[in-house]
Amino acid sequence: MIKRFTFLLCFLIAGISIAQNKILEDGQSYKSKVTDPSANFYDIVAQKRAEMASWDMRIKANHKAYKQFERWAYIWRDKVNADGSFPTTANRPLTGANLINTLMANQSQNRGPGDTWTQIGPVDKPLENGYVGYPGKGRINVIAEDPNNTDIMYAGSAAGGVWKTTNGGALWLPKSDFLAGLGVTDILVDPNNTSIIYMATGDEDGEHISSIGVFKSTDAGETWNPTGLTFTLEENEYIRDLAFAPNSSTKIFALTNTEIKVTVNSGTSWSDVPVSYPYSPFPEKFQNIIFDPNDAMKVVVSDQFDALYFSTDGGANFAMHDIYQGGNSQKKLKITSSANDNDYFYGVSEEVRVSGVITEEAQFRKYRYAFTNTAADLISTTDLTGFNTQQGYNQNIAVSPVNKMNILVAGVNGFRSTDGGATFTTLMNAYDTPPGVGFYVHADHHHISFVGNTENVLDGHDGGIHKGPFSATTATPWEDISNTLVITQPYNIAVTQEASGDNFMMANQDNDGFSKILQGGSRNWLSAVAGDGTSTAIDIGNSDIRYLGGTNGQLYRADAGYADGYDQAVYILGSNTNAAFVSPMSVHPSVASTIYACHGDIKKSTNKGGTGIPADWTALGTGLTETQFIEVVKNDDNTSIEIYTIGYVGNTLTAKRSDDDGGSWTTLTPPAGQLFNSFSSMPNSPVVYATVSGYNAGNKVYRSGDNGATWTNISGSLPNIVMKKVVVNRTSADETLYLGTELGPFIKNTPSSTWQKMGTGLPNVRVEDLEINYTDNLLYIGTFGRGMWKMSTITIDTTPPVPDLATLPDVNSQCAINSIAELTIPTATDDFSGPINGTTTVTFPITSSTTITWTYTDGAGNSSTQTQNIIINDTAAPVPDVTTLPTVTEQCIVNSLPAPSATDNCVGAITGTTTTSFPITASTTVVWTYTDGTNTSTQNQTVTINDTTAPVPDVATLPTVTDACSVASLPAPTATDNCAGTVTGTTTISFPITASTTVVWTYTDGTNTSTQNQTVTINDTTAPVPDVTTLPTVTDACSVASLPAPTATDNCAGTVTGTTTTSFPITASTTVVWTYTDGTNTSTQNQTVTINDTTAPVPDVTTLPTVTEQCSVT
Repeated sequence: MIKRFTFLLCFLIAGISIAQNKILEDGQSYKSKVTDPSANFYDIVAQKRAEMASWDMRIKANHKAYKQFERWAYIWRDKVNADGSFPTTANRPLTGANLINTLMANQSQNRGPGDTWTQIGPVDKPLENGYVGYPGKGRINVIAEDPNNTDIMYAGSAAGGVWKTTNGGALWLPKSDFLAGLGVTDILVDPNNTSIIYMATGDEDGEHISSIGVFKSTDAGETWNPTGLTFTLEENEYIRDLAFAPNSSTKIFALTNTEIKVTVNSGTSWSDVPVSYPYSPFPEKFQNIIFDPNDAMKVVVSDQFDALYFSTDGGANFAMHDIYQGGNSQKKLKITSSANDNDYFYGVSEEVRVSGVITEEAQFRKYRYAFTNTAADLISTTDLTGFNTQQGYNQNIAVSPVNKMNILVAGVNGFRSTDGGATFTTLMNAYDTPPGVGFYVHADHHHISFVGNTENVLDGHDGGIHKGPFSATTATPWEDISNTLVITQPYNIAVTQEASGDNFMMANQDNDGFSKILQGGSRNWLSAVAGDGTSTAIDIGNSDIRYLGGTNGQLYRADAGYADGYDQAVYILGSNTNAAFVSPMSVHPSVASTIYACHGDIKKSTNKGGTGIPADWTALGTGLTETQFIEVVKNDDNTSIEIYTIGYVGNTLTAKRSDDDGGSWTTLTPPAGQLFNSFSSMPNSPVVYATVSGYNAGNKVYRSGDNGATWTNISGSLPNIVMKKVVVNRTSADETLYLGTELGPFIKNTPSSTWQKMGTGLPNVRVEDLEINYTDNLLYIGTFGRGMWKMSTITIDTTPPVPDLATLPDVNSQCAINSIAELTIPTATDDFSGPINGTTTVTFPITSSTTITWTYTDGAGNSSTQTQNIIINDTAAPVPDVTTLPTVTEQCIVNSLPAPSATDNCVGAITGTTTTSFPITASTTVVWTYTDGTNTSTQNQTVTINDTTAPVPDVATLPTVTDACSVASLPAPTATDNCAGTVTGTTTISFPITASTTVVWTYTDGTNTSTQNQTVTINDTTAPVPDVTTLPTVTDACSVASLPAPTATDNCAGTVTGTTTTSFPITASTTVVWTYTDGTNTSTQNQTVTINDTTAPVPDVTTLPTVTEQCSVT
């Protein structure tokens, strides 16, 4: 079923889960719940144990799955909050860079002179001691070789950091001790510069510690620094694969829980690659990335749910395959490629188990690079019957780079194919099943690869590293090259109380037990069978008698300390379903025959466990199950025995105390919100110390002065890290305390003193156990990832250093104190550390007078201080660098000037400044000023502006302007000036121009002038046009005294009145000629005047008077 859900289906499933109180769904990894804010550790443990109770533990795969879960639970029990919730950002501040800084700071702390941790080992692998399936050294997650020299290899361990060999594995050296407590999942060596190495932190296979990101070394592993990809621990991220893009040393891919990350600048910065899904994405937990050898643009990625993702653009984008999309339950898919096969890539899938029964076998698969997004992309499959990955804990595949027919798959055991994956046979056979096939290599393979372009193989597993040819046989097995890898993870150690004793025991995760004892005339580390060794002790009267515990309370007694064989021990306690996976034990402080064992309840034997029959043991009636801690203390009366223990009452973690050797018990109430995880008490005293679990800042260690009735917090300045165990030095009058934490050991010398990191030379690594040899005054620690160490238990120095000078002299300087090298470092003398140089936190350079404080700190952290005056008094002004500044001459303008410089005795080079405004358009003197902040000098510079060039017309000849009548205006022509730029011409002529003329244009830039002429021609050729076509005829009987003058319209003059030469009055018919003139052109028009008298005269009187005269009428 593909991971597609509807809301309703999700709701129904959620409802069913709640109804059944089911924390984990079928197939869901308990490890994935760590990031679930609603998850509860105790609920997960209860459900998983209930589920496993029905499993057939005679089946090896089921038993191994059980151990994987219990190991995970053991790691997390001290990390979770008191209510069972997992730590979050709010209570887990040691994250990312802060964790790194804490690691480095703690690494550099000292305790006192000569207090250097000494490695006890084992350095070389323990002698097999008859153990065919010998324990090995510890888990290796990854191996990477130098591509130019296969004798140079890097190995990443589960909890012991990075190791390097330069001689093919004959000698390994640690290369990340300040990060030793961290796991390593992948290592990438730059093929173009093999001094550059990338490391993916975290223990992805076991998920015991999450990743804080990718680290980078540029000096072949000598030093490491974080890249731009970092995580906080509470994110519970893991990086599963690092890979260079083809033909690149700067582009790197990193696969995380939810993202495909990429950097294109060698790790400086990282981005998320877009991935398209047909559903809302899960935390896919991407597994491997490979590249198509035929096309660098094609990239393939696999995930934890059996899905494939493809990119066709060089990894810029990915899309889930249309068919191979996996399912809802974990089914991890690992993929790889072969340099011998350009057509196909290969994969191995995880088997599926339900209630301990296989429902789907693991498969070998063959896919094609030329994918079509159809089912045809999977070429073939082969079921790997009997192949066990332990839920992906150990799952690997490698294909020969010279013969693609040769294939290895590795899980609990390793299988080999010589026919391209059609068939497989057992090769690495840890449990001799089937018998006589292949050869022994420690179980649980985490890395398998071919070396360079050969068929030699490198195998990293829970016991270390093997190498050998692909063709190896039972008669010619691979070589174990784990010597000098000090990576063992003991849960518990034991030391003798004899003087100058060299008798030790270690009980180890993955790696059974180790016993250091005299055998055959020499003292060696010997193998001792236990499976997961979980507890151990050495008899206080006879150091040859040793105890070694397995899981769930199993306990063995070896009366010869295993010198007579790895399994020569009496089985004195069997497995108990009520016992904790890691069940410690203790021996009586003074009666050698009496021993105590956490075995569900606390059990006591007075005959060293006898033969293991029930009569040999007495349950002490604590009322607890799954007891996981025991402390037995003897008071001086030799009869009063105190016992402290921690276990469960129902589902509640509970601490109890007995002061009568287990006859009666008192419950110890922890401080509010805390859970106890260890105790240590002073004999003959009501004083007892306790550590508490979890990441609750400021709540780490407590002291009680009344046998645990009340508690005082003495955590002081301890970092917010996990506490594992506290031990009080019972011979110390000042109550010296030793503390094992996940970042190494700490010490507190008196009730009033502070906690200090212990000693030098020890990697930062989790301390699981602490034991004291009181005869030799030696403290021994068992580290989870770096084996066993010892150091003297001498008292800490509490006296601060004394300055050698009562008063430090003043220091005078003109300018500055640039570095501490310019000061005489003062010294002090310490009673323990001898001469000590002062240190200061002042920031350099010191450029003004101040008082600095010198601090003298000895190896025990005691400090004294002393002050010193620094007097800075600068009296010299800057000196110009040239005596005279050059005169600057320009035609037009100076837009800017190069600032001159001066040299100051303190500041050095100083650039001059000026108040002159720019641009400068007239001659001036510029004053430059040089100042050093205190003193000032000046310097003059002459600037001369002298323009001698007249403007140049923009056209050589201005166009002639012609018009019939007049020119009202002319567009002003322009010229270009070398300074002023565009200059517009001016003229004195008056407009309008009504007659032909020459216009003179003048251009001036303010200093220089030029002129240019332009011809204007006025030429009117059009006569006026009469306003009417025909003038009216004027008729009169007698005469015409005058006529109205007609008009015409002229193109220039406008209305023109006609004129005539005819004289008035006109008394006879005539033609009047009217003339129109515009001053240049003339037109005429005739007008007829008619005189026509047709009327006879009319007498003035009607009747003329009669004229009468005498004589005549004259």
